Amino acid sequence: MKQLESGGELAPDMVLIKPKPEFCIMAGSSKKEKMDFCHKVYINMCSCKDFKPPTSKSIKGKRGQSWSLPYSIGKLRYDQVPCKFFHLNFIKTF
Repeated sequence: MKQLESGGELAPDMVLIKPKPEFCIMAGSSKKEKMDFCHKVYINMCSCKDFKPPTSKSIKGKRGQSWSLPYSIGKLRYDQVPCKFFHLNFIKTF
């Protein structure tokens, strides 16, 4: 993270967060696309206490509620072929 910051890769309005690892989801691809040899995708689910909690509101004339779930998702990363990695962050408690 510090490397991104010192390398000037962060936009001026971006803030670095320090997520806490929670669990990992592994998903498999059911079809092979041309030029894409990855069949496994790993989603590292993390939490961050600095995120705003989810909010909900009722919409007049509709059943249920409309939710807003603040999150961040990192850049797609390739580790070892044939795998793709994402880091997804949410607030853990609210």
